[in-house]
Amino acid sequence: MAENCFEIATSQSGYCVLQICSNFVVQNLLELKIPEVTENLLRQLKGSYVSLSYNKYASIVVENCLIKAEEEQASQIILELLSSPKVSILLVDPFGNFVIQKALSMSK
Repeated sequence: MAENCFEIATSQSGYCVLQICSNFVVQNLLELKIPEVTENLLRQLKGSYVSLSYNKYASIVVENCLIKAEEEQASQIILELLSSPKVSILLVDPFGNFVIQKALSMSK
């Protein structure tokens, strides 16, 4: 299987499987509730929350980031989402709209 990894990863179905698995790993890391791990994940995702919000599985990760983040971290994610020039597109996106709803429900 190792010899076929590149071929699998670059095929449409292989890409989808890898994407789902990656999102599953990130969600499970968030569930560990280890502050250093959560902070590191959030820092690595910074600047990508909007683009992740358009994807079915990645949008769930963004929602979980909002839920698991400390208040200050969640505020930064919300600011990134709401200050994006693409926020109006997120509002009508099939997945992004759930992220915006979660962000608004988490905001104070």
